[in-house]
Amino acid sequence: MNTPDSIQETCACRLETPFRLELPPGSAPAGGHPLLVALHFRGGSGERLARKLQSPEPLPYARLFLSGPIPAVIGEGEARRVGYSWYSYTGDRAALLEELVRAESCLLDCLEQVGGRHPVDLDRMVVLGHSQGGYLASFAALRRRNRFRGLVAVSCRIKHEVLGEALEAAAGFPVLGIHGERDRSVLPGPQKEAFEILCDHGVEAVLHLHGGGHAVRPGTWPLVDAFVRRVLQE
Repeated sequence: MNTPDSIQETCACRLETPFRLELPPGSAPAGGHPLLVALHFRGGSGERLARKLQSPEPLPYARLFLSGPIPAVIGEGEARRVGYSWYSYTGDRAALLEELVRAESCLLDCLEQVGGRHPVDLDRMVVLGHSQGGYLASFAALRRRNRFRGLVAVSCRIKHEVLGEALEAAAGFPVLGIHGERDRSVLPGPQKEAFEILCDHGVEAVLHLHGGGHAVRPGTWPLVDAFVRRVLQE
C-alpha cells in the first residue's frame, strides 16, 4: 500500500501587537528619549497597565506599554473578556523556556519597529513587567543586558534557574522587585529566594514588599519612577 509523504514545516504568521507610547513634552534629544518598556499580566493589555501606572507629572523619559501578541479569554459568564498574553504555559519547564525565547524575540522585534518610527533611544531602556509580563521582562533583561539597563519585576518570580551563563555575568545589573506579602497568585517566598540568589551573583537587586496582593497598587508608580530615573541617568 502506498502511503503519502509527511512533511512537517512551519509558516511565518504575523501577529499584530498594539502599543501605547507616551513621549515627554518638547523636542527629543539627538539619540531619542530614554524609554521605560512595560509588559502587562496575562489577560491584560498595555492600555490597562498604563492606567495603573499613571504619572501625576510629565516625565523625562518615554513610556511604551506593549500588549502581548496572543489573544487570551479571561473570566467567566458575563464577566468574560478578551485580553492579551505573552506566551502559553502548560507547566512543562522545557516548553516554557521555548515560549520565553519566542516571546523575547517578539519583544525585541516590537522594540525595533517602535524605535524605527518614533524618537526613542533603544540603547537606554528599562523594562518593567507585571505577573506574566514580569516573567518575560526578567528573562529578557537579564539575558539582554546590552539592550536593557535595568529591570522592574512586579508580582512575579525571576526564574533564575533558566538563565544559565547570563546570571553568572549579571553582576552590577540593577533590579527592583515589588511584591505583595498577601499575593496568592505568585507567592512571595519564591521571589524572596530568587532575589537572594541574584544578590549572591552580585546583581544590584532590591525587593520591596508591601501588604497587598497580586494587583499593581497605587503606590507602585513612585517606586518605579525613582528607580527608572536613577538607572537611566547613570
